[in-house]
Amino acid sequence: MAAPNPDGSRSNGGPTSLKQRLFRGAAPRVVTSLLIGAGFVWLLARGGLPLLPDREALRKIPVAVIVVFAGLTFVSTLLRTYRWIYLLRPIAPGVNPWRLTGLGLVGFGAIFFAPLRSGEVVRPFLLAQDGEVSFLQAVGTIFAERVIDGVMLTLASALALASATMVSPLPKSLGDLPLPLATVPVAVYSAAAAFSGLFIVMTAFYVARERARRLTRWLVGLVSVKAADWAAGTLERLADGLRFLPSRINLFSFLGMTAAGWLVAFASQWFLLRGSGLPASFVQACATVGIVGVGVTVPAGPGLFGAYQIASFSALALFFPLEQVRSQGAAMIFVAYVVYLALSAFQILLGALLMVRTRSARLDV
Repeated sequence: MAAPNPDGSRSNGGPTSLKQRLFRGAAPRVVTSLLIGAGFVWLLARGGLPLLPDREALRKIPVAVIVVFAGLTFVSTLLRTYRWIYLLRPIAPGVNPWRLTGLGLVGFGAIFFAPLRSGEVVRPFLLAQDGEVSFLQAVGTIFAERVIDGVMLTLASALALASATMVSPLPKSLGDLPLPLATVPVAVYSAAAAFSGLFIVMTAFYVARERARRLTRWLVGLVSVKAADWAAGTLERLADGLRFLPSRINLFSFLGMTAAGWLVAFASQWFLLRGSGLPASFVQACATVGIVGVGVTVPAGPGLFGAYQIASFSALALFFPLEQVRSQGAAMIFVAYVVYLALSAFQILLGALLMVRTRSARLDV
């Protein structure tokens, strides 16, 4: 560990310097995200896609439907939060599962609120403060988690799109926006191919680490030897996120909990679609979740604002007439977004409580 500086901070990647690097430039990110959010508002207005739904359509959604949707969504989040332990066990066998759940809940909530998806660093940053796992090792597990999430979600959505009944012919615009809807399935298929390729590359780097290190040093070294050393070291530490692969228990537990989490998410979306008056099939609901998942990966305003709405309208317009999308669809999107907003705030509070309660606790795993 690096020696402390006179001011008590630590250099060479210590806690204080890491915090400074993570939070440096926060103001420009916030301003940029607000501008992006304003741009999405302009796009929605130009396309005639309402942010605030018709009151009559909103009143037709039963409160019980909203409650069940919120409950299922929270269950999905809990499943996708707790599974992190199966990625971390090979690195830190004594990690506290309750504390990890608290960290995960705070991290997932932060992703929703933080600008430009900068909340993704919250989980590894908080975990690294405990000293059992380094920041880059934690980032490696998050990277592996996101890649596997991407593979599972986009492949399921691609299969759903291939079998779902869509509007024929597909509109050449999204409302009044010149966005050909035929590009939406193509984006999902492309994302499925990209995530699958990433997983193959990451697995290859883990299985054949020495060869991958040499290849990385050679390729990047054509530009800069210093950059080659950094890239090889970084990729090697990120590959630690796949340490769970040799363990059948950790592997199948993680994959099973991931599949269960997404299945519950699909069910919650289907339940809300039907409760909003949209006659959606289960495969259409699966495709909708996947399209929104791909859509919110782009930079957006705080709370994924704008990207979430555009992606949701694009998904619904594949399956339902524009009139329904602007009425029942707008109501469904509004309710879903408000529920996600409320749940994210609740997750942060619950996660913070778990973190405080487990600060000094050590449970056997």
